[in-house]
Amino acid sequence: MQSIDQVLLFAEVLIYVILMLQVLFRRRAEDVEEYLIIYLGLSLVLALLWLTRLTVDMVSLPPVEIISSWSRVVPAMAFGALTMAFIRKIRWAFGWLLGGVGLFSTLVALQWGWLAQPPEMITAVRVVLWALALAGATLAILFAYRQQTSPLHRNRLRYWLVILALLVSAEGVSLATGFWAQVAIRALSWVAAGLATYVILQVHPPDLKTLARQTLRFIAVTVVLSAVFFGVLVTVQSVSWPTLTQRDAWLLTGLIAVVMAILLPGLSSLSERALNRLFFGTDYDAREVVRYYSQSVSNILDVDRLTTVAFDVIGQVFDLERGALLLVQHGGTGYSTILPVRGRGNVPTQLGEMETFGTLMNRFRQSGAPLTQYDIDVLPAYRHIPESERQWLSNLQMELYVPIRSQDEVIGLLALGPKRSGEAFRRNDLNLLSTLADQTVAALNNAKLVRDLQRLNLDVSQLNAELEAMNQAKTDFISIASHELRTPLSQVNGYSQMLAEELGPNSPLSVFVNGLIRGATRLTEIVDVMLDVSRLDVGGLSLKRTPVALNQVIERAIDEWASALSERGHTLVTDGLDALPHLEGDTARLQQAFSQLINNAIKNTPDGGRIEIIGRAHTQDGSGQFVEVIVKDNGIGIDPADQHKIFDKFYRTGDLMKHSTGKTKFKGAGPGLGLSLVKGIIDAHGGRIWVESPGYDEKTCPGSNFHVLLPLHPPAYNPAMAKTVIRRGWPGK
Repeated sequence: MQSIDQVLLFAEVLIYVILMLQVLFRRRAEDVEEYLIIYLGLSLVLALLWLTRLTVDMVSLPPVEIISSWSRVVPAMAFGALTMAFIRKIRWAFGWLLGGVGLFSTLVALQWGWLAQPPEMITAVRVVLWALALAGATLAILFAYRQQTSPLHRNRLRYWLVILALLVSAEGVSLATGFWAQVAIRALSWVAAGLATYVILQVHPPDLKTLARQTLRFIAVTVVLSAVFFGVLVTVQSVSWPTLTQRDAWLLTGLIAVVMAILLPGLSSLSERALNRLFFGTDYDAREVVRYYSQSVSNILDVDRLTTVAFDVIGQVFDLERGALLLVQHGGTGYSTILPVRGRGNVPTQLGEMETFGTLMNRFRQSGAPLTQYDIDVLPAYRHIPESERQWLSNLQMELYVPIRSQDEVIGLLALGPKRSGEAFRRNDLNLLSTLADQTVAALNNAKLVRDLQRLNLDVSQLNAELEAMNQAKTDFISIASHELRTPLSQVNGYSQMLAEELGPNSPLSVFVNGLIRGATRLTEIVDVMLDVSRLDVGGLSLKRTPVALNQVIERAIDEWASALSERGHTLVTDGLDALPHLEGDTARLQQAFSQLINNAIKNTPDGGRIEIIGRAHTQDGSGQFVEVIVKDNGIGIDPADQHKIFDKFYRTGDLMKHSTGKTKFKGAGPGLGLSLVKGIIDAHGGRIWVESPGYDEKTCPGSNFHVLLPLHPPAYNPAMAKTVIRRGWPGK
């Protein structure tokens, strides 16, 4: 018997050495591995001590009975501490280890006679220590299993329950005696130690529920096929074989064997499908799922609708509790914003942030393979991710994240919660989900583009509303300011003129008084323009329509600037004005408009320039008659980018600080209301105004052409006709 114990102990030492080497070579620097080393190390030391005591008769070593009791109690206590470390209760594990040392010291004191107690007390203490160790470990695992919802975490806990069952079974077998009992005790302990080492070192052990179901399915199919074949053989033998010769019996047996071999694959598949439908559940067809999913999401342009349809398919295939599409928006701050869009179940919609080039986003970007929440919780590679990211992902309560990548950039994640069955996602599931994520790329890109456009349109609408409010406030300010300025300006102007008459032209103060009069007059003109523009904004610019001779209107407008033209040395010529027909309009307003255009030409043309005013008549069948007046200059021109802005209120081209202060000087200053007022007057007459210029250049002076198009009879005016005339140009151009 002693030789048998020596062989078993030698095998035990060898097994623990191999397990220790496995841990030392494959460890991931986790706390649980340190407690595994303690458990295996104590088991190895006790096995060596026992083997040495049997091999070498040394009086200094404890008796075999004491070493045997230690070999049961000490590993059990160490396994209890290992269990606490396995469920990540490191402080509990350390406390358990210290408590075990204290209790073991009590046992040693009893065994060595340091404490006077009856022998039964020693056995009772040993049994209590062993029972407390394994019972405490079992309760801790069951409590952790109840709290844990992740199938992968639960699977590891199931393995640990199996290990505990093996250790309890080993202690139960110890009640028996004999060779096979000793073999069974040690074999169960070895299997428990090996399985514990495997589970701790292996991140993804096979799913126990899946293994059990596959085993039951295999046994069931085997039983069904065996029953069928047995029934066939018994039936044939009972009916035919008694009347057959031996040769015919052999031939019939061979024929039956061939038929059974032919029918075996079909019978096996048929029986497996039947058993799956009745007991084990049916599996999905990956190709059919991909085809149906692709057809379902291909033409969707709305993110919410895409998410709903996607998880209708995915949720039914995997029977999910919850699921969401996580939209990834990469920012320029080093962080990416994650927006959850609920697809199935109750999902928090709080925005999250991830480091754009952090551990998780780099993993999604580079690999493209699904990542489980279990991996994030367990693997050392994700140990140092920011706590905010870890907490946000934990709040989602998802089980799996499948990246959706477009051109090596992550644009979204399929976030899947656990299956209702409690099973983990299999390798085939992960492959299918990766394929579905690839099918989602185009649809998600289109949906995000539409969503961005909708958001942009909303922003533009809000911006337009804000601009309209600002424009209205500006109009109100102009109206109020101009009204408030007119009264004091009238007083300044009136008193200045009275003072000039009182002093006479020869007074030394006449120069100053005349300056006051000119300034007040200029300011009055500006205020009048401001009032007119404010009336345009509120639709209050009334027209007194009478027959208008446009040539006379333009001549009077030219006369207003005769002194300025002479002072600047400009040449102003007219062409075709006398031939223009009369039109219906407001003489004063039209004169005001052409006066502003002539002033604009004077200011933007260098000294000695040329200004032309050309008039033409045009008749369009079915659309009425029009006159066109072109005010041309050879001035500095207008940049094409500014040509649609020059009619806006307060807009002036170029550097405002470089403009002069005189209203007729080159590049003279102004409030930027003249052209806006011109456009308002022309629009009020049912006409159109636009500018043509090659560009802005103060050296070559390409010049500008302001076109004014006016209908002879405003009621018959057709805006579409005006646009046609503008596109086609005038005859003779």
